Amino acid sequence: MRRFFYENSGVSSKWLKRKIQNHLECEVVFIPWDKYEIYGHSDGIVKPLSDTAVLMTNYQDYDKEYSKEVVKRLSKKFEIEMLSYNVEKKDSRSWAYINFLTVGNLIVLPVFNIEEDEQALSQIKLYYPNCIVEQINIASLVKDGGGLNCVTWCRYCESVDCVFM
Repeated sequence: MRRFFYENSGVSSKWLKRKIQNHLECEVVFIPWDKYEIYGHSDGIVKPLSDTAVLMTNYQDYDKEYSKEVVKRLSKKFEIEMLSYNVEKKDSRSWAYINFLTVGNLIVLPVFNIEEDEQALSQIKLYYPNCIVEQINIASLVKDGGGLNCVTWCRYCESVDCVFM
């Protein structure tokens, strides 16, 4: 069950989907809720690259079945690029690279002083060639389950890149 529908269980999921799509004036692709992600945030999973493409974190390294289902749903509407890291031992914090902060054409990318840092930087620069990419160490933030995009959300913002879960 997707978190969005779970939290609105008293309302028809068909009605909710239609209401959201009408409000956003677009088709919405719902990805499954990762039950280990208690908040149900998709910003630790995907980021938009364009109107027709998304960038996905390296979920395939940790949960192949979940990753497969997300790809299945997203690939109906989007081309999918995936972050990947060629390292001897995968670091569990590598999901957080996708949760970067975007301010205009500036991307603030996490850094952890691990092997994946340089590979993440290279890939983000490749996928977002018109952006300036700066890195900041967020090890203590990620330890508590947060990411850069997550902690900078403003509930009053009207323009947020979303993929509903």
